[in-house]
Amino acid sequence: MVYDSPWKAIAVAILFWGVQLIADNFLTPKIVGGNLKINALAAILSLFIGAAVWGVAGMILFLPFAAMLKVVCEEFEVLKPIAQIIGSQNYLKKETTKKALKNC
Repeated sequence: MVYDSPWKAIAVAILFWGVQLIADNFLTPKIVGGNLKINALAAILSLFIGAAVWGVAGMILFLPFAAMLKVVCEEFEVLKPIAQIIGSQNYLKKETTKKALKNC
């Protein structure tokens, strides 16, 4: 550091923390969850659970695990409600059905 005051370093650290907070908690679940067809709440919960269980590696691995859980739950009739909670496709189908009914 060239400056006499430590406040510039603290401001940079707070800026990096804020950017990471927004990216990890809001943007990543929306982007990755959208590609995996998982709703945002399930993506955020899988990130939190993954971080609690395995740390950073868990945050990376638990999103695909949630997608695999959704696929497995879709195959069994008893577990289909869990797949509907995890997945985001059901909401899209309902919206297109409502739009189709309005157009009739």
